[in-house]
Amino acid sequence: MHNNIKKTLIYFLTNQFISDVDGEWTTHIEKVLLIKFLRARSFNSKKKLAITIIKKLFEPHRKGRAGDYIDILNLIEEILNYKNFRDHVCHAVNTYILGLYLYQLFFKEKITIKTDEITFKIAFLLHDVGYFYEAQANKTIQSSQYKRHKKQTKSFPPEEELLKDRKTSLRLTLYFKNMGLNYTAGALYDNNSNKHCHGILGGRLILKYIVELYEAKNPRKRIGEKTKIENTSFDWRNINKDILPACAAIYLHNLESRLFHTHKIVLNKSLISYLLRLCDTLQEWDRFSNTKPIYRQDDFNILISNDMIKYYTKIGNTKSPIEDGIDALIPNYTDIIVQSNN
Repeated sequence: MHNNIKKTLIYFLTNQFISDVDGEWTTHIEKVLLIKFLRARSFNSKKKLAITIIKKLFEPHRKGRAGDYIDILNLIEEILNYKNFRDHVCHAVNTYILGLYLYQLFFKEKITIKTDEITFKIAFLLHDVGYFYEAQANKTIQSSQYKRHKKQTKSFPPEEELLKDRKTSLRLTLYFKNMGLNYTAGALYDNNSNKHCHGILGGRLILKYIVELYEAKNPRKRIGEKTKIENTSFDWRNINKDILPACAAIYLHNLESRLFHTHKIVLNKSLISYLLRLCDTLQEWDRFSNTKPIYRQDDFNILISNDMIKYYTKIGNTKSPIEDGIDALIPNYTDIIVQSNN
């Protein structure tokens, strides 16, 4: 067993990672960058690498203006005031690496569902894009930086418009019902205490944007080879197969656990929703903030043993929030173990 989570994940990427899981997920160059990211010591170095990695991972999937939202996380980092928020760019890449680790070494053998690389990338790398709205509502945006990026932020529809979009609500509601969650998208929003929840707003934002792009490129909702434009497929089946599972996962990843007491997120019904919530909850190390504690890689580790995920933390007060976050998941394979600092 390696003595911290950085060494565990570097060993995984170096010796255990399979690049062609259900498609060419991560090239050799990107894998090298992921290892370099884990080894980087300063926040600024990590952040620059994280932005490069996110752009490279999404490069094969840019469709017209669809690439615009790839840079959203960087934009959010620029305009956020760190008094009330933690880093999101490095967190996105750390969460992505942790997701690859748990999927390949643990969950892949337990599920019959296959997932496409774009589903995984959207869910894990863009799950915090909704912080733009949450920061606006909580007035934690740096006004000088916001003005500098005002042109870019105009592409964000108003929060009220997002929440009232009936087509987006219906798509999400039908997907939630297929997952076994007996809630409408609206009911989940109404019952969640945070009315500016970045998960809800981020999931709706990405789904609305990509659906509108497909409607513009493929208004007749055709399927098959005829949907290709400049070698890029706009096959309407992609929405339900690849995009909707990612956006639903983003929608659910930050909701209060009490909303899942009777209807939980079931692994075999929605792998991405399950895995994103698990990894987002576990990823507590190296998250920069001006006012909140910054936990080190040395404070955490992870190990797969006896059909369980053993998650080790030296920070005792992280155990309860982590257990609360993963209480929404079934089955629960994760054992949280508090270690001594000695």
